Amino acid sequence: YETCKILLESLGEDLAALVGETEAEVAESLIVAFRDESAKAVMKAIAAHATVWGAKEPAEREIATQQALTWAIRQNGHRVQCPSCKNTALLSGTPSTPATQKLEDGLIIETQQYLPTKFECVACQLKIAGLSQLSACGLGVPYKSTSTYDPVEYFSSEDKHPGFDDDNNEY
Repeated sequence: YETCKILLESLGEDLAALVGETEAEVAESLIVAFRDESAKAVMKAIAAHATVWGAKEPAEREIATQQALTWAIRQNGHRVQCPSCKNTALLSGTPSTPATQKLEDGLIIETQQYLPTKFECVACQLKIAGLSQLSACGLGVPYKSTSTYDPVEYFSSEDKHPGFDDDNNEY
């Protein structure tokens, strides 16, 4: 993106002329994050967490690994490998494009691109916030979320009283 931006500016154009307004905003965020030298300090935090992780007893690491795997399954986010302890961890982010829906095999498949903003690993307790720090440690790559819905579920109205069945005792 940065190279394209420089070339386009030399022609008197901006990045939006090439990739569109929405994608240009995402590109600007990535360019700023890549240039942030102070964010590279996150590598020291990762190394510190790796040292603490390596000092734990094998049984304690196994328990933490299982907890991290279970936690990552139950939470919303993009599952990735922790750069410190190599366990399953989660990235969360903000949508960078509008969601798109398509009908396939009688199901609605919705996809949306996200720009990562936060990382958390419950095994080694590593937390990283901000695109610039995530980019510095290799976790700043945009990701795609895909959800599958039954059309009835997708288009049905919100239940006004969740958890309660209709009272159908009328005669």
